Amino acid sequence: MNNWSQCRYYHDLQGQVVLIGDAAHSMFSFLGQGCTAAIKDAVVLDSLLRQHDDQLSLVLPQFSAQQVEEGHAASDLGLIALIFYHRWLGLLYKVTTLLWVVVLRQPIIFARLNQVDANYVQVLHENRFWIWLAKKVLSNPPKVAKQSCSKQLSVDR
Repeated sequence: MNNWSQCRYYHDLQGQVVLIGDAAHSMFSFLGQGCTAAIKDAVVLDSLLRQHDDQLSLVLPQFSAQQVEEGHAASDLGLIALIFYHRWLGLLYKVTTLLWVVVLRQPIIFARLNQVDANYVQVLHENRFWIWLAKKVLSNPPKVAKQSCSKQLSVDR
């Protein structure tokens, strides 16, 4: 995969449509957390619907405002999976992760990303070195296209 998109918003107010999970924030399948992201998005959407008495005109824009940054972080975290499968970077990452888990007693990134309450922005910040390294060293890192995702949000009426 040479590119993927990062939406600027996850809703269409007129069509009363919202994107969640992989439909909202595409990522590499290596992390195996697409279902977790969808559940997390659904929990946030449900919370907002309850908070605003199901008023979609309030809920959908707030959902996008809250989840877009998380979705972008989730997409960027997919670059770590590319490092994991790289010949020498993968070895470096595995040794570093072993030290991280054994010495610091911290969970590995794959375990953290599969928690519904994971803050992807925080996990991305904690792993910013690996993301930087993936973008600098890997020969063909994915190109990210920022878009409105209006094609994804169009519905047959």
